[in-house]
Amino acid sequence: MFWRKKDAAAHEADAQEQGEQAEHHGEHEQLEPSTRLTGHQFFYLFVLDGIGGMILPAAINFAIAYGMYKSQNIERHPIRLFQLPNTLAGDAAVTIFVQTVITWMIEALLVSHDLAAGGVRPIGFVPSPRNAWVRRLLLLPADGTAKVAGARPFSSFAAFVGQVVRSLLLGAASFLLLWPISIGILTAVGTRRGGDWEFGRKWAPQVFKAILAGVLGLLTTPLMAAFWLVRAAWESRDEGGGSAMAQPPGQSVVAPRLQSAAGAELPAGADSAAGPEPPVGSESAESAAEAESAAESAAEPETPAESATIEHATNPPTEPATVAPPSRPIREQTIEEASEASIDAAMEQTREPALEAARHGDAPSCAPPSPKPLAAAAETERQLEP
Repeated sequence: MFWRKKDAAAHEADAQEQGEQAEHHGEHEQLEPSTRLTGHQFFYLFVLDGIGGMILPAAINFAIAYGMYKSQNIERHPIRLFQLPNTLAGDAAVTIFVQTVITWMIEALLVSHDLAAGGVRPIGFVPSPRNAWVRRLLLLPADGTAKVAGARPFSSFAAFVGQVVRSLLLGAASFLLLWPISIGILTAVGTRRGGDWEFGRKWAPQVFKAILAGVLGLLTTPLMAAFWLVRAAWESRDEGGGSAMAQPPGQSVVAPRLQSAAGAELPAGADSAAGPEPPVGSESAESAAEAESAAESAAEPETPAESATIEHATNPPTEPATVAPPSRPIREQTIEEASEASIDAAMEQTREPALEAARHGDAPSCAPPSPKPLAAAAETERQLEP
């Protein structure tokens, strides 16, 4: 297990080539959870933790057994299977529980370090349990909707005791599996004497203890490492799901626009123009009604142009504006107006002699009107033409 730092550095380049994205958690980098068991995770669990977790405990326990039993006086204290002081059955039970607790603590630290350093990805395809008791056992909140906090085995004495209890539960399961098998093998190897089985100082106790520790490490170490990798994915998934409660993209931009559009309906100073509310009992009902009407009038646009501008800003027109017909040139209009005025003046001059003759009783003349006024009008029109 002591070579994991070197392995994490060796596989960091491989993780970058695979395009694994990193998410930042404070000062460390943790890779995104995987959707399947990758080759690197398989190597991490079954080669480093499996084979490595088998060889190292086997060597340590072989050395311990060699020191314990080599110097024993088997004539005074024979090495037996069940009887004290040298009992291999008791040694097997102690080995199972002690090794399980120590391995659990070491794996919690090493896997946490490898995750923070980016040496391995969390296992993200395992769903979290729903049962409240199972969730508590796996260091999850009993409520499935609660946030998964980071696991800190040594943050407090209570947390440390909780880790020990969980490791002892795993040790109990390992004891039920391995201890009966170990006893059966020892009865086949030992020499039966007086209702028990005896063993020599070398090599049966040492080899037995080494094999037991190796098999225990091979079975439990990958399981412990996989648990911490899966739990890291649950924690990472919980942090990602929390973002669903965050503000959706674009809302921070749309909301101010809606607020500004709503605020554009009222001119600046409309609230201040309303003034403070009159004190109760200081004015009559008529004064209160006048103040309310004044506030409503102040909230309305001051001019029709301003109202049209605001309406155009809030509700832009959907139909194209009507194009006015082109107007005639000013000079052409002036010539036409002058011609009409000359004709009217000529008609007035023609009408005046007829009216004068009617007053004096003379018969109206049937002769055509004098062409002088008409000629004068035509002359005026020619002068105005360019």
